Amino acid sequence: MGHTTTPCLQMEPPCSMFEIFHDPLSKDPSASFPLDGIDLDTVSDEQLISISRISPVLYRFWSTTIVRLSVNLILKFGVGMQMSEIEAMKCALSRTTVPTPKLHRYFFAQSETSASSQCGYIVMDYIEGNTLADIWDTLDQEKRKHIFSQIASIVAQLRTVHFDQPGPLGGGSCKGFWFTEYTAGPFNNKEEFNDWFTHKLEISQLFGWARKELPPFNYNSFVLVHQDLIPQNLMLDSDGKVWIIDWGNAGAYPALFEAARVSGSFMFEEYSALLLSHIYDDAAERDHLMGVLSALVSAGCR
Repeated sequence: MGHTTTPCLQMEPPCSMFEIFHDPLSKDPSASFPLDGIDLDTVSDEQLISISRISPVLYRFWSTTIVRLSVNLILKFGVGMQMSEIEAMKCALSRTTVPTPKLHRYFFAQSETSASSQCGYIVMDYIEGNTLADIWDTLDQEKRKHIFSQIASIVAQLRTVHFDQPGPLGGGSCKGFWFTEYTAGPFNNKEEFNDWFTHKLEISQLFGWARKELPPFNYNSFVLVHQDLIPQNLMLDSDGKVWIIDWGNAGAYPALFEAARVSGSFMFEEYSALLLSHIYDDAAERDHLMGVLSALVSAGCR
């Protein structure tokens, strides 16, 4: 279910918005949570907003907050959340078997801090485990190998979900590493999509940021791409199963975008290099796309 409701009540951050905050109580197995033993269907959206203010914080960074509602449920909310994230989750859950937290409810509410902005709210399953970012250094080679195998299977599944037009599911501007902080689009068709990238490439070539021999951007096939398979967005549960979280940048893009984003992840270079060999083995094509996309990062919003 999804709709717009009354104004959003913002929690006061206990730390800088530029710092990741986590309340240890949110993962305390002996703790009690506001909705323990309560049927979610009996709780209104307005009540959920109020409850979000007293629930322990699993994660808070910038404009996004995730709180623990109960033993089994979490609530993710923030001004920057878009309907496209919800549509991507729904698509992954309905058209693949990719491990993704079950979606229980979503709605939007006007932000108290900005009359022109809305907060998005998503209630989903709580996954007991840790992100790869938190435990990567503790994993032996055998466990890492098993993780990469699972991620490769996940990416292969996502590539079976095809779309006629590029961009976020449900429409709107494209978000993600390659589209700058100002986003891009929306693109009405593949021609507009390719023209935008080609224009950025030509600017980069003009200023010497990209090789002159790189051909125009020309992709005609679009699949479901998470576009952010970095260690922070991969959960490993107690059974060693990998779960995908944070579909905020997902959408219909060329399949190679998944590998390109991994290539652009500089915080976990070892992880990125190993994962690339599992999810995309056409080195020549990957080199071409990376030449184009790296130029886009250099070009910024020009």
